[in-house]
Amino acid sequence: MQHIGYSLIDANGTEVMFWGDTVGQVSGPPDRIPLPNGDHVHGARAGDQLGNWRFVERWAEEGTQDTATFDGTKLMITKAVDLVQRKKQLSAMVDDAAEATRLKYITPGAGMMLTYQEKFAQATAVNTMGESGANSMTAQQRAAVFPLLDASVGIEAATLWDVAQLVLARYAAFAQLARVIEQKRLAGKKAISDASDVASAKAAYEAITWTIS
Repeated sequence: MQHIGYSLIDANGTEVMFWGDTVGQVSGPPDRIPLPNGDHVHGARAGDQLGNWRFVERWAEEGTQDTATFDGTKLMITKAVDLVQRKKQLSAMVDDAAEATRLKYITPGAGMMLTYQEKFAQATAVNTMGESGANSMTAQQRAAVFPLLDASVGIEAATLWDVAQLVLARYAAFAQLARVIEQKRLAGKKAISDASDVASAKAAYEAITWTIS
């Protein structure tokens, strides 16, 4: 249950007015409360008796059907949520969180992704030709055959070979990170898919941790 706002309850415990209706968001108490008899009350606090009505906290959770129960101090409601739609929503949130985690380690953008792919391809080719062959190339040859790696020579590393090794090491490190992220993403989505109710689906989503050790 989460505190989402406030309700005006009649003598039978029935809600006649409310402020705050979204699970996960809290609405503050209203400054001015219109009563069903036409009167108005200012500055009421939770628990106050306002004539024939009581001003109380409104608590809610998501479930399979709408219910409302007044326990004498607060109104507790269950808001019906379509399980299939909520699973789709949570699954999409997992994908978004996985991508946000990846972007902590790489630069975003379609153009940058193509650059990463081409640098890896060039680094693999340099690695295949060997250190002596790579470093015997002239500056003009490097620029013509391995332009993206050549751009880093003298900046990130001293030689073409060293630049290639740096790129390959970075790729290997990110591949391990990506593996962990992908495992978390797939496991989380499966747990959400296997959930039998809204609460379990939400719990499965909240159980995912994106910290990479």
